[in-house]
Amino acid sequence: MFEKLQLKLILILAALILQTTIGAQSLPPAVRWIPQNAVISLELSDTKALLDLFVGEKAIEFITSLPIYQKQSSNPKFREFLGIVRYLEATLGADWRTALAKLTGGGITFAICPKDTVILIIDAKDEQMLNRLHETFLNIAKDEARKQNQPDLVTSKQYQDITAWTFDGKEAHAIIGKRVVLSNRSEGLNDAAAVVLSHHEKMDGSGYPKGLKGKESPVTARIFAIADVFDALTSKRPYKEPMSFEEAMDIA
Repeated sequence: MFEKLQLKLILILAALILQTTIGAQSLPPAVRWIPQNAVISLELSDTKALLDLFVGEKAIEFITSLPIYQKQSSNPKFREFLGIVRYLEATLGADWRTALAKLTGGGITFAICPKDTVILIIDAKDEQMLNRLHETFLNIAKDEARKQNQPDLVTSKQYQDITAWTFDGKEAHAIIGKRVVLSNRSEGLNDAAAVVLSHHEKMDGSGYPKGLKGKESPVTARIFAIADVFDALTSKRPYKEPMSFEEAMDIA
């Protein structure tokens, strides 16, 4: 009885997550890509309020009026930083605040996993701008690696349909559509990729891409695979009426 109640709560929560994102994005919710062993997981679905607070016009006006800012404005390193910002603005075709809003407007998900592994998932609103930014940073990283006579620092690795990059041999990241997944350790990206790639696996081993069976598939992927079915059963479609909660639970 208790186990069935737990299953109901899990399905309701997962279905709610799914329903809030239907039509809003082609990718599954970022929270579904967080490994099950995460110690802490935080999700910010609306970044506008946060950006207005920290980089809005009033915030910038206050920061630039501070004596420490005015003192730093004559620092060569600070001027160099401002030059980089202007370069990025020209590359992206937008001022830095507009670019920041477009690059983070889809939401931010942050997780801390064992072994001090950090995973950051950012959903952009502008896929082309995200790709331009990554290409820019990729070229900068390659130039720096060549200057250090360490060209192998910048490498890529293929995980099925996911291309993972590292700019320093330690961090790892991948861009999937409008989403960028970053981790301070390659293991973190591996764990996230395992969840992503296991989404279409089935309990009987007839799924893809690896044909994982039963507990071979990550728990997170199994939970949301069930939630997908539950959401489909309880949602109205052009070809069918929605099932009641009780009817869907009997099937689940």
